[in-house]
Amino acid sequence: ILKPHEYVENISKIDFVALKQRGIKYIVFDKNNTLTLQDVFEFYNVDIKGAVNQAKELFGEENIGILSNTNKPHLLRYCQEKLGLIDIKTKSMKPFNAQDIYSHFKITSTQSSEVCIIGDGLLSDVLMGKYNGMYTIYTFPHDSKMDIWSAKPLRVIEDFILSRKFNIKREIKSVS
Repeated sequence: ILKPHEYVENISKIDFVALKQRGIKYIVFDKNNTLTLQDVFEFYNVDIKGAVNQAKELFGEENIGILSNTNKPHLLRYCQEKLGLIDIKTKSMKPFNAQDIYSHFKITSTQSSEVCIIGDGLLSDVLMGKYNGMYTIYTFPHDSKMDIWSAKPLRVIEDFILSRKFNIKREIKSVS
């Protein structure tokens, strides 16, 4: 259940056309370390911005959203304005908020296979997606050294699972 359907270095490596051909209709991006650095409100680089724009063209802006574990609504509104992506309102933390995704896109859980979750969290993004029958793409974090304190122990567990169970090794890097 923790093995993503795909894993990529970053979202610029995703074949969005292939996702559309696979029957995906809705894209859900994690924010921190997937689209941006932690608590930064601009795309990590022009390749990430280009990938998001491609996804918008293929799927339509109304079928793409950001799902973040932040509990600061003012930051999500600011993020929405700066990144041009709709924030998915949620009542709980990942991996327990699939129902919020269904409500946001006005779909039912029977359409979960039409949703693609893209994020850098094996124990949040991938777990939620796989448990609920969604397509999952794991992206390597841009800079895990900037993770908030509560994410650091999870990152150690995720790295262990990725390398030992799935033979996926990510390069630990820092942007600073």
